[in-house]
Amino acid sequence: MRLSWHSARWVLIGALLVALLAGAGSVILAGQSVTAAQAEYAAAGRSLDVQLAAAAQAGYGEQDLQPVQDQLTLVRAAHLPLLVWAQPGFYSNQASRLRGLQADLHQTQAQVDQNAKQDLDQQLATAKTGIDRARTIDVADAQTTGLAGRYDDLVKRQFAATTIADVRKADTDAKTLVTDVIAAGSQQTAENTAIQTVADTLTQQGASLATMQSLGNTSLAAGRNDATVAAYEAKPGRFAALTQLMDAYNRMEHYAARIGSADPQQAAFGTAAVQRYAGLVHSQLMQNLGPKHVIVSFEAQHVWVYDAQKVVLESAVTTGIRGSTAYGTDFGPMKVLHNDHPFKMHSPWPKGSVYWYPDTVVQWTVFFTNSGESFHDASWESDYQLGPGSQYNASTRSHGCIHIPYSDAQWLYGWADVGTPVDVVPGDGQPLAAQLAEMTTDDQGVPLNPA
Repeated sequence: MRLSWHSARWVLIGALLVALLAGAGSVILAGQSVTAAQAEYAAAGRSLDVQLAAAAQAGYGEQDLQPVQDQLTLVRAAHLPLLVWAQPGFYSNQASRLRGLQADLHQTQAQVDQNAKQDLDQQLATAKTGIDRARTIDVADAQTTGLAGRYDDLVKRQFAATTIADVRKADTDAKTLVTDVIAAGSQQTAENTAIQTVADTLTQQGASLATMQSLGNTSLAAGRNDATVAAYEAKPGRFAALTQLMDAYNRMEHYAARIGSADPQQAAFGTAAVQRYAGLVHSQLMQNLGPKHVIVSFEAQHVWVYDAQKVVLESAVTTGIRGSTAYGTDFGPMKVLHNDHPFKMHSPWPKGSVYWYPDTVVQWTVFFTNSGESFHDASWESDYQLGPGSQYNASTRSHGCIHIPYSDAQWLYGWADVGTPVDVVPGDGQPLAAQLAEMTTDDQGVPLNPA
């Protein structure tokens, strides 16, 4: 049956309406899908951003996170399709890519953790090997102890590390430790080479074992005496470089026992080492003395006067007896208090006392204690009587003062300024601790038991 034109028109219009209604429904459905997919994409993005921020906070650096960040930039730069029905798939695909980047981030963090821990393990192993070697080549005990302490601390930190930041900080410190260990080993190797060269010279010259040991012991005693002066001076704070000098002193003592070895090679090496470090002790002492300085050795019964680190006067002297209050010259870091010319010496003991002496006038005095000890001329003692042993001679020993020749006393009177340091030391070549124990003044040079 043929439809009339009028009827056909209405059929066409109805079909168009049905199509339009169907399309509208599809658009509505597509819009709903886009909203859900877009929410999924946004949620995945927020989750990844949170994880990236947390990774950065935990200590993963830009270089660690850059690959994921680059991929994230590409994902977010993708263009949204114009066709609505294509957009849900686009957002779903983007969300899937973001979830993949989260997995990549976790894998990256795990790999970074593994690499950092392996590097820390390697650095600690290298440090341990270097410290063990340092001990065998005679790196200073204090130095190896310090390096070993740092190593032990790093091992504890390694086990306690919970974040990549902890591991990397420990790794950085371990690398610094390795650098210091290598430097210590290299320096000591160079020191050993220099010492061995001198030791070889001693043996090649045909020096006997006794001769080498004598040379070594002489240097050892000198180094100990020099270190004692520095330590005395440090008591009142007049020797700022004591730590550096003590490093050399401790190295000297480290090798001292080898001097007595029955093996000529060992004795030669010990002697050469002691000579080297005693020389460093002396150099440090000279470089750090005050502009003017007076040093007296009780053992040597000798005085050295320094001006600008140069000896401008030295002389044999006579002191009092060590250990005797009445006849004792104090040991310690003292200083010039005043100069007098002339000066009448009056006995603090009454006539009849075994310590009494008649009033005596001396011409040139330089006092260095508040209990009456001074450098002065002594007309009753000939110059040839001054020197070692005179402190034990009842006819020459003093009651604590220090006798020097007349011309030297006059010169010292004119040269010595108030405040000039005066160190009277045992000077007997004993270790530093023993000579420090013999101080009879406080750290300001005031006698503890004035006569």
